[in-house]
Amino acid sequence: MKKILYIVYYFPPYQITDSFRATRVAKFLPDNGIKPIVLTGYEGKHHWQEKTLDELPPEVEIHRVSNPISYKRKNSVNLYKETSKLQKFKNRLIMTLKDIVISPDSYIIWTLKIIPTAIKLIKKHKIDHVMICIGPYSPALAGYILKKLTGVTYTLDYRDEWRKNYKGTSELFERQVKPESLPRRFWNNFWEKRCVENAKNVFTVSKHMTDVIKKFYPKQKRAFACYNGFVKSEYSHLDSSPKPTTDILQFYYIGHFDVDSLSYNPIKFLSGYKSFLKNSEYKAQLHLFGDMNEQTKALITKLALDNDIVIHGRFEHSTLLKKLMKADFFVQFCYPDLHPETLSLKMFEYVFLNKPIISFSSEVGEMASFIKETRSGYTCWGYDENSIEKLFHKIIEFPKEELFSPERKEIIEKYNFEKIVSFMASKLK
Repeated sequence: MKKILYIVYYFPPYQITDSFRATRVAKFLPDNGIKPIVLTGYEGKHHWQEKTLDELPPEVEIHRVSNPISYKRKNSVNLYKETSKLQKFKNRLIMTLKDIVISPDSYIIWTLKIIPTAIKLIKKHKIDHVMICIGPYSPALAGYILKKLTGVTYTLDYRDEWRKNYKGTSELFERQVKPESLPRRFWNNFWEKRCVENAKNVFTVSKHMTDVIKKFYPKQKRAFACYNGFVKSEYSHLDSSPKPTTDILQFYYIGHFDVDSLSYNPIKFLSGYKSFLKNSEYKAQLHLFGDMNEQTKALITKLALDNDIVIHGRFEHSTLLKKLMKADFFVQFCYPDLHPETLSLKMFEYVFLNKPIISFSSEVGEMASFIKETRSGYTCWGYDENSIEKLFHKIIEFPKEELFSPERKEIIEKYNFEKIVSFMASKLK
């Protein structure tokens, strides 16, 4: 069995979104003749779930190196919650200086710290290839440095896009984000260019991200889209969707809902939903599952939507299926300051439940392509109330027979993550 060094910052038993892709890659690599020697971080036992280690096969070997700059310390300065103008100025000054001194991100300290351990593991296990899951982005430098020091080749697996300096200017990454400092932008360009062009392979989670890699780094000829896909779950056996039990249309949204973020999207979304209720012959309820702050609740009250929105709050994922079975439609939108081009895992839960989906993210991003290709619903930019209202009207007339066609099942199978990891393994060997 071929051995690789797998550098990934978040890994089980951390049970957070950042670790999901890496967990599944490590889980299926041994089935494809590759033993991952995992080199990962440690920040204390927040989000620590020992049972997640049970998902991993015995071939997965884990080594941990603690981070000198922990997650909690790194995020202790919050630019958006403080009310004092002086405090905001101080915070922005601190963060700007931090961008200048520590680039491409604060994980660079951890990256430099792991190099001696990585070299020991490479020699001990006679490893000739390293795979790095990013973000965070700094660990990508470990592959570049290790290649220079030991001669090993490396692969980059983009869980998140690195090129934050392109956001707001590229048609593929059009969104509102906090502007970067010029030094941070320079170092992002400098390091990503070297890391990408020296990599044996580059995996991304979307075709659009792959296209951007090829556009900006044409010397890299081995860039491949390896989607976030589904694994076997309690949803995949469902062949039909229960009929509605009420004459009130039930729209379900799962996830963090916060109008106090960098994003304007939730505010437009709520306004568009209100316009739909006002101009529709149907009655409807919007169910929100997940964290929500007081500002968001206050806006719902201000828009007089208390009777039309049901707030469920945080929930146990094990109870989710029974809740989702009651939905007529699923609602998805991405905050423009996050990753609208990346397929979220909950989308696969939606498609297996065979309920139409409306997505407010983009018309060219990976999410829009996924919904269109799998014949699962409709999408729009969601930048204005008008387009959001129209999409609510449109989804009611969605031809639901599309959801049960054999052709759709074949298309969805393309996103089977076991097959995706098999493809990745063929490129690693």
